[in-house]
Amino acid sequence: MNLALLATLLLAAGSAQRSGQVLQTTGKRAYLDAGSRDGLKAGMRLTTGKGRSCTVERVASHQSSCVGNVNAGDRFELPSLPAPAASRPPRPLSPRELKRRRDALEAIHPALVDFVPSGVAAEPAHAGRRARIALSQATWAAREAGLWQQERADVSLHMPIAGPVRLDADLSAERWSGRPATARFRPDDPWQLYVRQLALTAAVEPGARASLGRLRPFATGATALDGLSTSWRFAGGSELGIYGGALPDPFTTAPETDRYSAGAAWRVQHAGKTGDVFRWARHEGRAAIVSLPGGERRYELEAAGSMSLGRAVDVSGMVRLATGALAPDDKIDALRFELVARLGDGFRFNAAVRHQALPFPVDALTSKIATAETAAAFTGGPSRHGDASASWDIADHLQISATGGVSIEGIGLRRSYGGPEVALPGLLRGTVTLSGGYLEERGWVDGRSAWAQLAVTPRAPLNLTLRGTWSWDQRGDAPGNVQEFGAFASAGIRPVRWLELRGSIAGRLQRSGDGGGLTAFISAAGEY
Repeated sequence: MNLALLATLLLAAGSAQRSGQVLQTTGKRAYLDAGSRDGLKAGMRLTTGKGRSCTVERVASHQSSCVGNVNAGDRFELPSLPAPAASRPPRPLSPRELKRRRDALEAIHPALVDFVPSGVAAEPAHAGRRARIALSQATWAAREAGLWQQERADVSLHMPIAGPVRLDADLSAERWSGRPATARFRPDDPWQLYVRQLALTAAVEPGARASLGRLRPFATGATALDGLSTSWRFAGGSELGIYGGALPDPFTTAPETDRYSAGAAWRVQHAGKTGDVFRWARHEGRAAIVSLPGGERRYELEAAGSMSLGRAVDVSGMVRLATGALAPDDKIDALRFELVARLGDGFRFNAAVRHQALPFPVDALTSKIATAETAAAFTGGPSRHGDASASWDIADHLQISATGGVSIEGIGLRRSYGGPEVALPGLLRGTVTLSGGYLEERGWVDGRSAWAQLAVTPRAPLNLTLRGTWSWDQRGDAPGNVQEFGAFASAGIRPVRWLELRGSIAGRLQRSGDGGGLTAFISAAGEY
């Protein structure tokens, strides 16, 4: 066996054992540590050793994202790369032949051509276009409250208009076709429109970026405003900019002219290479001033950061300092820290702590600015939470986990909870997942609850979920104990790539008393 054939066999054997890992998951996507250089392509379906799977969505050289039901830490097999053809290298040229070819090249004198730079080709009008329109209908029926019915349309647009200018929109239109006379939120408005974003943006990548209209500044913690935002985005994703404008009503999103905000924001990020200790790091911050009715002002400084240390540890945190109107005495308005660790094969640990000084200082009924005293009286003061969870994939079709936490609300209301969870994923060739859990609660509201769930994905565009719950509460405002049973069922299907249909029904029933209700929801969403 010659050396070339031996090398080919070794490469083929190595490629058969190649694998990748899920680095991080969000509510919609999972992020992988492999990309096009590793053989991944958009639309490719990946299956993990735990019986979970996802479909590759976007692919870069060494990273990619996918959509599915995978968890951080899951490993998946990479496709085999084509092995190089086993062939003998060509014989080296003789000195005489090398001299002949060099003389032939030196005898050629090509004419010089003046370089005239041409304009960059315009991006096609349809490039980068994304649109989603969802129509839904929801019905609530409760013994205490009566019948509620709502029809709703959600629209999200990312539409290039001309050159570097695009339109970004995110809005919802709601119609209450039925609700009882006891409704308290906007009882005289059966038609309601909520505009979260409606702005024109001109951007050059990398380079200048400007947005005008109802916009969302890229600053962490900044709310939507009616105004202008400008920034400069550097190669690599870092960004620096300023913004300013009027703040809309936080409940109705209607334009207002009595509250303003302006500030500066920044974002710095770093992406390492495979094997680096700092695989990924990102820092965001903003410094802002908020002008309130009556001439009061509030000053805020907020910073957030996250980093990935190797493949095992992810840390993130946020702190917001405030002074002036509606600011806490210790100046710490909000604080959060989270740690995610993947220790060994199949073991994951997550812990987080949160501190919130005061909620958004707005009276829920009048939508007007409240004072620091009334806001504190409404909530009782700051809120502090801490929780932790751990999961362990014992076998391919068995995962156990535990979760627990404690919370302390402003006026001394304490609550703690904890319990186990068991999941059997990937049953019946990866199409069925069974799971169940139990939770014990102690504190100002004692109670316990249990649940069981069945998730079925017989085909990629179809998914079914069935869930049953039981809870027992010892409520301070009700005599005796309150037991409640609940059931939930949902189904979703994507018959074609651009259309998604979904429906669900949920019900609850108290063992004693008049409590109980039913909720039904159907929706159709189109994307292109």
